Amino acid sequence: MSDAGVHRGWLHKQGHAFNTEFKRRWFVLRGGCKLSYYEDQAAASKGKAKGTVTITKVRHLRPAEGGSSLEPTQGPTAFHFDTAEKKPFIVYAGTVKEKLEWLQVLILATHAAKPSSGGTGAAATCVEDMYREQVSAVEAGQTSGLEPEKALAWKAVAEGYTASREGRVDEAKAAYSQALRQSGHGQRATSKEPVVLAALYETGKLHCEAQE
Repeated sequence: MSDAGVHRGWLHKQGHAFNTEFKRRWFVLRGGCKLSYYEDQAAASKGKAKGTVTITKVRHLRPAEGGSSLEPTQGPTAFHFDTAEKKPFIVYAGTVKEKLEWLQVLILATHAAKPSSGGTGAAATCVEDMYREQVSAVEAGQTSGLEPEKALAWKAVAEGYTASREGRVDEAKAAYSQALRQSGHGQRATSKEPVVLAALYETGKLHCEAQE
């Protein structure tokens, strides 16, 4: 649930230290990367937060993360984020749709907070809007101005888009993997490159939808 730059919703948060059980909390993202969590909505209306952190990085959950407290059925809706307070969080949403909505707003918030992101103008769009225009251009054969490797990477992302829309999931995954290889991901620092964000995000969506 979002309005006027605020995103709210229920997430199950894993405890830190000795108690690693998950507890349902009401989360509110406001003021850029500031994320507060409350016992419930009533506590939120009174401003009684159990904690407030600054999000610095968000990603899908890796295999084996979450420990025994995370049920296998909860894995597809779980994700991880780092904070400026050096307190990592593992949470899971009620549905894959809710998880993807949280990923969108959190990734967008961290992206907008970086000087290289183009400022607050990006805050009016969802994550896909950051690269959809480029994908559309490549699909139309417009690759002038791009380095050869980048052009090939974007072409692979566009092919993944097409395969995904047509239900060819394995081909889509292969195309996104090719895009990452073409962009040099894993061999050098590429995490801020739009083509890498596009390939990783779209791959994550496919895994979530397949509950992998």
